[in-house]
Parts: sequence; structure tokens; C-alpha cells
Amino acid sequence: MNPFTGKRKSGQRPKKRRFNGNQHCKSGNVSQESSHVSPKGISSTSEPVQTSASRRKLDLKSSSVPFTSTFEGNIIFDKALLFSFLEDNLCCKVCTGRVSISDKRVAGLSSLMSIECNACKIQVSTRNSKLLGPKKNIPEINRRITYAMRSVGQGLEGMKTFCGIMDLYPPVSQNSYELICRRVNAASKNVAIQSMKKAADEEVVAVNSTDITVSGDGTWKTRGHTSQIGVCTVIGADTGKVIDVEVLSKACKGCSRWKGPRVGSAFKKWHARHSQVCTKNHIGSSGKMEGDGMVKLFQRSESERGVRYLNYIGDGDSSTFLSISACHPYGENVPLSKVECVGHVQKRMGSRLRKLKKKYGSKKLYD
Repeated sequence: MNPFTGKRKSGQRPKKRRFNGNQHCKSGNVSQESSHVSPKGISSTSEPVQTSASRRKLDLKSSSVPFTSTFEGNIIFDKALLFSFLEDNLCCKVCTGRVSISDKRVAGLSSLMSIECNACKIQVSTRNSKLLGPKKNIPEINRRITYAMRSVGQGLEGMKTFCGIMDLYPPVSQNSYELICRRVNAASKNVAIQSMKKAADEEVVAVNSTDITVSGDGTWKTRGHTSQIGVCTVIGADTGKVIDVEVLSKACKGCSRWKGPRVGSAFKKWHARHSQVCTKNHIGSSGKMEGDGMVKLFQRSESERGVRYLNYIGDGDSSTFLSISACHPYGENVPLSKVECVGHVQKRMGSRLRKLKKKYGSKKLYD
């Protein structure tokens, strides 16, 4: 209002603004308080106030996690705290006497917890983990921790260290660990095969043909072409999903355990048993793994995936494609074509240009 003008009449005063909330108010309370009745009797509700990010963060910090009554999942607890709590709050259902709780290790992390009445000596017991298998004699917790350790790249020694630091029971023995690893490997392999078969079907649908284009390459566990383990992979060009893999190994830990002479009846009996689980499937240099692995993938593509890899996208290494073409995986009358990978061409060209720049960078070039 201009201070030099006269006094404003009462009828011309602006209406008082109602408070509709701000960023520090909850939207639920504001929506209720902001509803009012207009002078004409028509109910009007203001727009809900947006809750700020700071307010939401404060609500998350101040909110407490409620107790849940579901019994799914696993927890780690202190035995002294839990057992003393149960002994102070439980009683025998027959004579209402006090009880004592104890446990003993069965196998690995599996244990048996017992509750015994001090008066009538009635005893009940239960396991700390579910039992698997047709005979219900395999503790789930031992398989679960083995699978967890293998998923993070650790083995039995890493499992022992973890259990020691966490003050848990010692893990399973070496024989049990190897048995669990074989079971986990078989289950993982079945899931991987089904997933790769599904990827091959998706590639066929994408190109509307069983003759597809794939990208193949090999890698090794360690660098320097001296690795004992190599992996070859075939990926669909349109879907970008893995269709098949082949793992090649030049060594086997089981073979190295035989310390005696490799002749005689004892060695023949051991070799007959070990040959079924031996992981050594490659003879030759580490650099030859990529070519041999790709040949296996192409030869089994029709029988296991129902497709033919007629177009091969590879790197600048021509020996792999020559090995594939020489074996004629689909017959001598079916030619294969190779498509150079643009990424590898850029990489090789860039390396050579940087080498030339380093060599002739200070020299003046003439036409």
C-alpha cells in the first residue's frame, strides 16, 4: 500500500491467507488440515503438499524396524545370550520345571540343540538347519556356506578362516567339501545349459533362421600365454547373449595327488576311478586353447543348440578361424565366413599409430 494515500477502508482489506503447510509438514496431516468449507458452503480441498527429500530421510532415520513373525532365512546368534534367555523364560510343559539347553556339533556347521527338564529329565532336540536329500540326512547349512564361499572366490581354507574369525564350528572335511562342490557344480551346470539353450532360441527368433552370426573369443585365467586354464565363448550377434562356452584345462589337482609310480595294477585301478572326474581335457600349448575350444563349440552347435554358426565375428587372430574351417563342422559343402571385429581393428591400429608417433614424433616427415 502506498504510504502517501489515505487510510484503506475495512471492506477493501485483502483476505487472510490460510496456512496450507510447508516442507516440514507431513503430507497426511496437511491434507486433513487444509480441507475447509468456503463461505458459500462448497467444500474445497487444496493440493497435497509434496514431501521434501530431507523430510523423507529424517523419517527413514527415525522409523524403527518392526519385529517380524516369519521364520524364513538364517541368523547368527550368540549361544550364551540365546541359551540363557531361553533357560530363564522356558519351563517344562509336563511339570513346569526349569530346563537346561545344550548343543553339540554333528557335521560341519550343523549342530543338534537339546532342551532337558531338570526335574523330570524329559529331553527334546532339534537341528539348527534343514536336512536335504531323499534320506533327509544332508544339512543345508553346509551346502549353503560352500556355495557362498565359491561364489566369492574362496575355497575350504577361506571357509576355515571365516569360521574361525566368526567363532563358528569348523567347516566340513576335505572329502565332504569336494562332494558338495561336485553337487553344486552339477546343479550350476544344468542351469547354465538351460539358460544358453534359451539364448540360442532367442537368437533364432531374432534372425528368423537357424543359420546365425556369432562372436567368438577366448580368454585365459592368467596372462602371458602360460595359463593352465582357458575359456572359449560364443555370443549371439543380435541378442548379445552367451550361447555356449567351453572350458579347457591343462592340469588336474586330482592327478597331482597320485604320488606313486604311474605303472602297475594299483595305478590302473586309481586311474579308472579318476578318469571319470579328471578335469584335464587339453594337450598342447596355452595359445592353442582358443582354436581347439572353438572347434568343439562349432562341432556341437547343431546337436546341442540346434543352430549353425555360418558367420564368425573374430579378432585379428586368423589361426582360430583356420582351425574351424579345416574341421568342416557342417560338411565340406557349407562354407564359413569371417567378419573382422571393428573393436579389435581400432585397437591394433591405435597401438601401431602410437608406436609410430613415439618413434617419429620429433622427426620431420617428407612426402
